[in-house]
Amino acid sequence: MALAVLLASLLVGALFTLSIGGRDFVISAVDVASVGIAAWGLVVARRRGSLRLDVALLGYLGIFMVVLVQLLTVDDRLNLLGGASRFAGPFLLVLGLSQLLGDEGRLRFGHLGRPDATWRWPEMFAVFGGLLALWIGALLVAGLTDPANETFYDVKNSISMPLGASNYVAAFVLVPAVALFALGLRRRRYLLMTILPAVGVAATLSRGAFLGLGAGIAVAVVIRLRARAGVVLAAACAGVVLAVSIVMGVVGTAMPVTASTIAGRLVLLEAAWDGFAAHPLVGVGLNSILEVTGSLPEPHVNAHNLLLHALVTTGILGTIAYLALWWFLGRRTFHGILAGDGEAAALVAAAVALFVHAAAEALAYTRAVEALVAAMLAIAATRPKSGAVREWPWGPGPRTGK
Repeated sequence: MALAVLLASLLVGALFTLSIGGRDFVISAVDVASVGIAAWGLVVARRRGSLRLDVALLGYLGIFMVVLVQLLTVDDRLNLLGGASRFAGPFLLVLGLSQLLGDEGRLRFGHLGRPDATWRWPEMFAVFGGLLALWIGALLVAGLTDPANETFYDVKNSISMPLGASNYVAAFVLVPAVALFALGLRRRRYLLMTILPAVGVAATLSRGAFLGLGAGIAVAVVIRLRARAGVVLAAACAGVVLAVSIVMGVVGTAMPVTASTIAGRLVLLEAAWDGFAAHPLVGVGLNSILEVTGSLPEPHVNAHNLLLHALVTTGILGTIAYLALWWFLGRRTFHGILAGDGEAAALVAAAVALFVHAAAEALAYTRAVEALVAAMLAIAATRPKSGAVREWPWGPGPRTGK
């Protein structure tokens, strides 16, 4: 139920704007859902008599520690705290879902009087991806039938939702599509569920998503054929993405390019690398990337690359903490993959697809994407031998009703 609420909130988007100190902060449904899920999880933990703490919370705490250091060196503290709030939601989600997710990725409803009621996460992803794909399709058809949209990019840019522009929306159909495909390699019924999300990815015309889709499918197939080789391929994909990101940042505009999109992207990546080189330890500030991109012909608030965005905004320390979240996501499914756990393989394939996609698009540190990563972290914690959750005593024992 909590995971279903989270996925539904991603479709809702912004709720209202809050003005503080002359600045406007958008409060989204994801923010509200995060607080609600955390509160619900703490109530359940209280009744159970123990608080489960996911070790992935350490990654978020590391980012928050970097933000505290940044607060000492920046003038616009309100802006910095606004940026840091992008990780408050995922932190609360992991905390809350840790209490609510049961064994094997099932959501337990026993505390609501229905001990036998469960709903598996793949079905939730299928519904979410399917609805989103239908929405994208409707917008695409509307764009094609609009006389004002006569060119390829006019149609592409008409795909806009509460989640953002088409390249951004693609991430939210990409993850279900790859996860369901990986599951479908073992159970055919999931292959049918793959169709709508996969068509949704195609409809967004996002080249970064196409790269992610190819990488995710390759990892899923290799894991199915040979588990250990699939793990190696997944690690190799991540390594290549990180290495290419650094090379693109260092080389920048020195690379001979002709396409304007690629040239503009390289200028942005070079600026991000220069910003990191000037502030290597803790970066320029979690929400201050315009300090290094503001002078570009087309300023951006996102480096369009997961690694370089982390480096320029939070430096080496923040990047280590952030990449630790992805490490936890892969590491806790390792034993499951070797043991033939199809759901663990699906999570890894989807994570690789999203990781590759984020290397080419403005996905890093965005609220909705980080909420999706948090959900996958919490689901992965339920896989066998994940070693991800610990229980701490908190309050009296479980209520018996007596």
